[in-house]
Amino acid sequence: MKDDIAFDYHGYTSWKKLTGHFEEKANRWWPGWHADYIPLPIDVLISERKSREYDGLWLREPKQFLHNALPRDEAFLKKFPPPSG
Repeated sequence: MKDDIAFDYHGYTSWKKLTGHFEEKANRWWPGWHADYIPLPIDVLISERKSREYDGLWLREPKQFLHNALPRDEAFLKKFPPPSG
């Protein structure tokens, strides 16, 4: 199922596995930790101003990274084959 695909610096996985990993890791440091997952509009991920409209979220824009981050991003993504299915 394509909607179940998540990606982080480890590569592709399922949302259930990824969020389970988050919760397990966070509970080592902060017992009882829990998160509510909320959908975000895609433009929030590349706009500092828009990201700050969400409590606790403050993301950097691509132009705020040293040099041009896109070639580094694309090279990193090539390390992971796209999921099948």
